[in-house]
Amino acid sequence: MHALFQGLIQRVPAFVTVGAIGALAWLAGCASTRFSWIPQYRTPCVLSEDATLAEIVAAVNQNVVPSWRCADVRISAKQTGTLPVSLSAILAVQEPRRLRLIATNAFGGNEVDLGSNDERFWFWLRRAEPKCILTASYEELPRAGRKLRIPFQPDWLMEALGVIRLPDTGLTLERPVGVSQQAHLVTQRRSLQGAPMRKVIVVDTCRGVVIQHALYDSAGTLVARANFSEHRQDPMSGAVLPHRVELQWPETGLSLSMRLGRIEVNPVSVPEKTWQLPKYPDCPVVDLAKLERPH
Repeated sequence: MHALFQGLIQRVPAFVTVGAIGALAWLAGCASTRFSWIPQYRTPCVLSEDATLAEIVAAVNQNVVPSWRCADVRISAKQTGTLPVSLSAILAVQEPRRLRLIATNAFGGNEVDLGSNDERFWFWLRRAEPKCILTASYEELPRAGRKLRIPFQPDWLMEALGVIRLPDTGLTLERPVGVSQQAHLVTQRRSLQGAPMRKVIVVDTCRGVVIQHALYDSAGTLVARANFSEHRQDPMSGAVLPHRVELQWPETGLSLSMRLGRIEVNPVSVPEKTWQLPKYPDCPVVDLAKLERPH
């Protein structure tokens, strides 16, 4: 089992951290420019320069929606030593842990299937060897992380995708020196290996929107970062959502940019199979928690 999965497991950090979505280590291309006609979000400042922590949290939470779906995602990814390919994708998220990203090639064939439900997450890659669906339950995720050193932070991912409200407690407000209209909301976390981590949410205090989520280890080294831009207001819910998401994992050398077309907020009907572990021919299901860590 060691030799069979060692090559694949070495790729796990590049896939599992994306949040989601970071599962696209082989994927790259040019983001579509056809979204440029959509007007950008413009509004007078909703927060003052000296807004309190409670006021900032309340403004951010106004833009949190329980679920959203986008059937028009263009992906551009880059990783050292890989060749670029262009992909389209559909992305759906629902609080607290439901996520599904299916990326397809120019011929309509699935290349990546990354998903999560309330109990477990999974990912499948058409080009991976050996061919399998890798999965782990959230209950066993710490065990899988200790064995395989997976830098996966599911809660961070769902918060970054805008479906989890910020807590009323446990956050510290920091104001960066020399930067106006910006605030840092800081909290302490633990990695799957039990190491202390620092999470920083950067808020545009004029517009009241999140422009960055970042995770740092105890030495202050960046572990993962998500930048958000091209915010637009949903006409139905009034929520202001980013239409460009840029993800980075320096340790893996992976960066990924997603351009989102029309976002459907709180879709009326999402098939239950969206959140179910998929089946692919000749691809067995492999539980990461049951694998021994490769040496």
